[in-house]
Amino acid sequence: MTRVITNNIKHPCAYVPFFYEYKNSNQETAKIVEWRAGIKKWENNSIVATVPLNAKQGRVSIKVHNGVKSTKEKTFWITSTGLVDSAIRLKQSGMSDSSIVDHLFHEGTQRLKLNSKAKNVFGNTLLTAGEISDLKESGFQDDFIAKFEGHEQHLTIGVSAIRLTETATLVPASMLRIFLVPRSYFKKRRDYWEEKWKLYWPAGLFHYDRWDLNVGMTTSTSTTEDPEDPASQDRSYVLLGASHELNRSALLNIGYAFAPGDTKGERTQLYIGFTVDSNFLKALGIIEK
Repeated sequence: MTRVITNNIKHPCAYVPFFYEYKNSNQETAKIVEWRAGIKKWENNSIVATVPLNAKQGRVSIKVHNGVKSTKEKTFWITSTGLVDSAIRLKQSGMSDSSIVDHLFHEGTQRLKLNSKAKNVFGNTLLTAGEISDLKESGFQDDFIAKFEGHEQHLTIGVSAIRLTETATLVPASMLRIFLVPRSYFKKRRDYWEEKWKLYWPAGLFHYDRWDLNVGMTTSTSTTEDPEDPASQDRSYVLLGASHELNRSALLNIGYAFAPGDTKGERTQLYIGFTVDSNFLKALGIIEK
């Protein structure tokens, strides 16, 4: 993959081990150390170096030798990623944007399994202006770039199965999830089940970023346990409560159901439920991630 390295010194170079040497037009020599890599391009204050796909981000030293003396070493942090190059190559091969998203997301998932602290993965990578320009020139749209960087979700919609506890009724409902902690679809979730004292327990219940608000409305249903009761009416309930994320698209719900027009709160009751939101369609591949 290719990393673009820049620094405000006169003749920077990627200093990366195995002593690959590169000479510029002034016959100055740069040595690459610390990475198994080779310089592809060296112009002014910019170096383009090719490094392995599994190379980690880190500090790089800059040093140039002009045959007489070497410049003083300077260090800085590499933050760019080879995922951009991968995306462009796949685009040029004719692969669709949705398939590229699936591939890069899968690749990032595998990286996170190897290194849980990996940062430069699809859906969690801050692109440079140059990288965004390269993606645009290759035909990618703004939506793809937003997915690449992992722009956060704030709302999702879903369908729910709701049980009203007092009327003992299971009723369908539409549900809007409002994220208390906005997060990307691609953001890595912490493991829901964790081992402790040789037992697995649902640690996810205590993850603050798995809890969100939900607002919804049921279809028309009876306001009493017995639909034949003369006092029974068919009403739609407004739902207000909390959602707990089991995974990206499956949620548990709990809260209160309110009957519109019931100013005394006589028909207000607790509800519990299960929601599958629009992210489920992404997981199935019915709509694009």
